[in-house]
Amino acid sequence: MYCTLLLDPKPPPRTDVGSKGLKINLETNYFPISVKNKFAELVHYEVSLKKHNKDANLPRKTKMEIFEKMKMIYEKDFKNYPLAYDSERNAYSIDLEESDGKRTQYKISLMMVEVMFRHYRAIKYELVGRRNFYSAGGEFGTPYPIGCGKEGVTGFFGSMRPASWKDGSLLLNIDVAHTAFYKEQPLLNFIQDFMNFREDDFHRPLEPFKRSKLLQELRNIRVQVTHSNIPRTYKIIDVSEHSAEKQTFPLKDENTGNTVYCTIENYFKNQY
Repeated sequence: MYCTLLLDPKPPPRTDVGSKGLKINLETNYFPISVKNKFAELVHYEVSLKKHNKDANLPRKTKMEIFEKMKMIYEKDFKNYPLAYDSERNAYSIDLEESDGKRTQYKISLMMVEVMFRHYRAIKYELVGRRNFYSAGGEFGTPYPIGCGKEGVTGFFGSMRPASWKDGSLLLNIDVAHTAFYKEQPLLNFIQDFMNFREDDFHRPLEPFKRSKLLQELRNIRVQVTHSNIPRTYKIIDVSEHSAEKQTFPLKDENTGNTVYCTIENYFKNQY
């Protein structure tokens, strides 16, 4: 699908202005956006990511990484044209000279322009929501501890707004943003901080209310294991009622082919 870029929103003008007081210079965090070609044609792509012939349910960051990999594979087709992806089902680019799809002209929506703005920031930074960007490396300030295994992170908010300034234009609103991230640390250290545990608390079973509190905080969090040479990431789905020396699982013996029940403690002792 093709569209003509007509950045001319023209919000309704004010009916009257004030007549009292003095004019002042006002500094704001809005910046005018200039467009080289207001009549450039954009191409809309509908993006579909499949896994085993089914729609893949993937994190937005992973979808963006896959999309960037696709751009590298087809570099000769896209290297001269900006290509932006919203991490869902839509991608936009400048019209390709040899494209032969159906052309439909209409005024471009603000959403399309915002996708173009967000794309490269979403690759470089952590995107939270649709308009907040944060740097895991502390580019906008050193992360600060806020307790319970979390730290405050500084980033920025970016959004485009139509305005009646200068006969109708688009303005980019930039502001400081803050959010909380889980501190990168060993999982046991996080549990110790969050639950206010002492060393001996790790050597006895969790009381039901403590297990429930911990599970509520850890469920669906992704953790990376460090015991193997290949880094793997897993999602936490539950917290066992038993310790590693008592929790068992079925394990197939490679020598005999029989299935035996092995404790987690013995498995790691034998394997690693």
